[in-house]
Amino acid sequence: MMSAIFIQQTYPQLAVETAKGKGEHLVALAELLGCEQKSHESLIRQVRLDMANDVAEPSYADLSNTQKAEKYFYTVERLTRGEFSTQCKPA
Repeated sequence: MMSAIFIQQTYPQLAVETAKGKGEHLVALAELLGCEQKSHESLIRQVRLDMANDVAEPSYADLSNTQKAEKYFYTVERLTRGEFSTQCKPA
């Protein structure tokens, strides 16, 4: 799955951009996921909220970057298969 590879390879940049709520890696990920441009802002906002909850967990700091990237992937996967399933259609 291309999105998993992309997240693994760019996790540090995605983490920074997610905290900011914008960035080229976030846009690239949304495009890779086949999300309509008009849904990018909403998707990024929801990923940001969900990741803020993950980061707030005391055990999060002890995770490796690989484990953090995996959590990020599962968050994005859940969102694009759930509430954003009609706006995101991976190729």
